[in-house]
Amino acid sequence: MVAAGRRPLLLVVDDLHRANAPSLAMPRFVGRELQHAGPLVLSTYRHVEVDRGHPLLASLADLTRAGSPAAAAVARPTGHR
Repeated sequence: MVAAGRRPLLLVVDDLHRANAPSLAMPRFVGRELQHAGPLVLSTYRHVEVDRGHPLLASLADLTRAGSPAAAAVARPTGHR
């Protein structure tokens, strides 16, 4: 994350609802280990695709327990409720 030390860095990870447990290790690593390095990580997922057993929920819980500064916003397409 040397680049984040010199300039702002944005890492976008799209469609996390399609990720399996091993793939979700990367966002957990970035959120937990590199939170002071300065990158901003923007991850997206479709909440309707994530059920109680989805590994994404465990990853989000891990980030919360680790004290990672994270915020969630739910965006829905126009016309959907």
